Amino acid sequence: MSKSISGDAPASASLQLNELKKYFAANSQRFISELSEFLAIPSVSTDPTLKSECGRCAAWLLSQLQGLGFAGELRFAETGYPIVLAHNSVGLLNTGPISSGARRVSIYGHYDVQPCDPLELWNAPPFSPVLKDGRLYARGAQDNKGQLWYVIKALEFLQTSGALANMNIALCVEGQEENGSAVLAQNLAALKTELKADTLMVCDTGTLSKNVATITMGLRGIAHFTVTVRGPNKDLHSGVHGGVARNPAQELVRLLAALHDESGRVAVAGFYNGVTEPTADETSLAVAGAPTEGEYQQLVGACASGGERDYALAVRGGLRPTLEFNGVHSGYGGTGSKTIIPALAFAKISMRLVAGQDGAQVLKMVCDHLIERAIGVTLEITEKLVGGPAIIVSPQSESVRRIVPALTEMMGCAPIFRWEGASIPIVSELTKVSGAEPLMVGFGLEEDNIHAPNESFAIEQFERGFIYVVQALLALTKVVQRD
Repeated sequence: MSKSISGDAPASASLQLNELKKYFAANSQRFISELSEFLAIPSVSTDPTLKSECGRCAAWLLSQLQGLGFAGELRFAETGYPIVLAHNSVGLLNTGPISSGARRVSIYGHYDVQPCDPLELWNAPPFSPVLKDGRLYARGAQDNKGQLWYVIKALEFLQTSGALANMNIALCVEGQEENGSAVLAQNLAALKTELKADTLMVCDTGTLSKNVATITMGLRGIAHFTVTVRGPNKDLHSGVHGGVARNPAQELVRLLAALHDESGRVAVAGFYNGVTEPTADETSLAVAGAPTEGEYQQLVGACASGGERDYALAVRGGLRPTLEFNGVHSGYGGTGSKTIIPALAFAKISMRLVAGQDGAQVLKMVCDHLIERAIGVTLEITEKLVGGPAIIVSPQSESVRRIVPALTEMMGCAPIFRWEGASIPIVSELTKVSGAEPLMVGFGLEEDNIHAPNESFAIEQFERGFIYVVQALLALTKVVQRD
């Protein structure tokens, strides 16, 4: 482990760990029952017909926090996707520190969930939670209701033990993370006082293994669009018109193939503007925690040869920008053959961006690159969207330094550090508004099937998340006198 990420072990750590395990064992059935009630609310933010369920879910969550003594309210409820804001002191949400010098922690999560399609692949109805073989199955079981619920149960323990009274904790739980975070993003300025903190805890991430904790040290930004290539005004007979009419499918494939060079580097002028090489410290930490290429292939069933081949797997996967084809469609795809020249072809393209890149500029460069190189067809760019910018955590982060000993004690080994390739676009904006250091630790696993049928969360991982949050909050809010 890098010398830049270290910390002193908390006093009586083993005693505290045993106490937490006993509390969880005594209350686990209740925790699961409460989580099941949470999961039964179909809060799918992308489905307008379920908007009222999102409101009901937010109200249910607020009532749970108020039951712990939190002062809270639903903000922007008129949108149909209320934001749950809560603080553990009586009175205004923007109250000052509970004690002089107390560090403030804001916790971010979301109560909305992904759609459930295809329903026929679920083994049980997605909003009727089922506990089987140590896993709770339901949509949202891990992402993010399960991970949010262990946070709330950790707050319950701290309230019961009396420790919460000396802490300064705020929560911001939104209902549109799976659909662009529009309400929260549009109102961040109005929430600046409530969100101000020293640390922003995010538990909407995962870990590479159930046997080791993972600290996410970065998230990439995102931009995406749809490119459509149009040729003839209808599908043409490939015998009559083959060799004469320009084929949109062939033209799209040509354009897409030219977006990368032979080394896997994106071949768009200016794409890498602002990108800096990862530091030696970042690289060593990332590589130390990454799977080998063989392990990666065993895990996902694909060889790890994508991206820029001059960089290590861990660096390509989190510290370098990418451009990927999410879907390519044209012509006939049914049984047998249909000999046509299709009238159009289209592709969905997304880019994951790193610190230093301007998402709007990168999107324009890539779109202009395609438009300028199209020959004999009409090319259209639609559905352009730029998400939040990338976020990166310094290896010298005070928040990270404080929780490393707790994670090491809990797991019996030092945590690994991961620069995540995915995006939680709102997190970068939250860190700017709050002025807080991000601390991203979660306990989701690949086998949880988030965003897919039969999503689940292991109770063992839920317990680890509960223990982590208690220990992290104790470490993060402690006032430390330094020379």
